[in-house]
Amino acid sequence: MRLAATIAAFLVICGGVAYRQAHGQAVRTSVEFYVAGRGQAPRKYRVRRFRLMGERSPELAGQFDGLAAQGLEEGEYQYALEPEAPPPGPPGSLTLTGSVQLYGPLPHWITLQMPTGVVADTAPGWIGGRVLPIPGKGGDPFWVRFQDVVDHSQFFQVKVNADGAFRIPSTMFDGSVVVTVCRGDEVMLVNVIHFSGGRPDRPLEFRRKP
Repeated sequence: MRLAATIAAFLVICGGVAYRQAHGQAVRTSVEFYVAGRGQAPRKYRVRRFRLMGERSPELAGQFDGLAAQGLEEGEYQYALEPEAPPPGPPGSLTLTGSVQLYGPLPHWITLQMPTGVVADTAPGWIGGRVLPIPGKGGDPFWVRFQDVVDHSQFFQVKVNADGAFRIPSTMFDGSVVVTVCRGDEVMLVNVIHFSGGRPDRPLEFRRKP
């Protein structure tokens, strides 16, 4: 019953959208940003810039109540979020910029990760890990995916060697990361690791199901 009700509600929404489009009525949508901290309380952010892609698009940052806005046209928008209180350090070091596509009447929930504020280059390095029991040779390949919980653009995938070893860049993550161990398209293990300054809170040793 619950699934049927959900499907019915979705069809009603889609039908309403199709009706408005057929009668030349613009579909309106909404968006809300969420900025997560990196192991600390995040700063309070505000929307400095929000406009449709294009040179002549009007500025819409004034439509936001905090980090949320409603009644927006469908399309792809450029955004810039900055802390309400100027942070110490270089100007713009904690500013978040990017683009987001808003289509359909359903609300859009956009999660972002607060920058570290560090603008200097960091020496590259690697962190080793292992999958146990050792995969061995033959069959579908084993591989591991690291995905930042908040920032969907921050992820890394690596193939596991025959001895179970793998490695990832040491400067890629800062915060909570979902780790998925796979064999081909089969999920063997899901875990969560917390990174601080690019270093994990425990060894990257994952014991999969046999």
